[in-house]
Amino acid sequence: MFFNKSRFPLPKFPPEIQIVFRQICVELRGEEWQQFLQDASQTLDEKISENNTKQVQQLVNASRELIKRYESLGPKQKALAIGAVRYFIAENDPLSEDVFASGLVDDAKVLNHVLENLEIEGFFVDIE
Repeated sequence: MFFNKSRFPLPKFPPEIQIVFRQICVELRGEEWQQFLQDASQTLDEKISENNTKQVQQLVNASRELIKRYESLGPKQKALAIGAVRYFIAENDPLSEDVFASGLVDDAKVLNHVLENLEIEGFFVDIE
């Protein structure tokens, strides 16, 4: 992937997507990681119960895969994984699902971008 063009670049519009994503990319350890696991698991379950569409299922599955692999990732990769999951589960991302009909597209693009960067195949989210 060093010289290959990315299939899933981080969205450029609105510009807040990249800003917000970069702000929430942090490696978590110890109690912070344990609390995140608990909170994320609950929120992902809620996402499915609120909107059980194919795209939401794919977003949740991709998020769960990133969480599952977290411990085996390096520090920078852990930060990307956390950022992607946080971006999806956040209630007030730049393209909120509650406000915009396309509100899940940015979540899918962010998750796909991270999955591609971490070379995790088989969990890409369809972008409708």
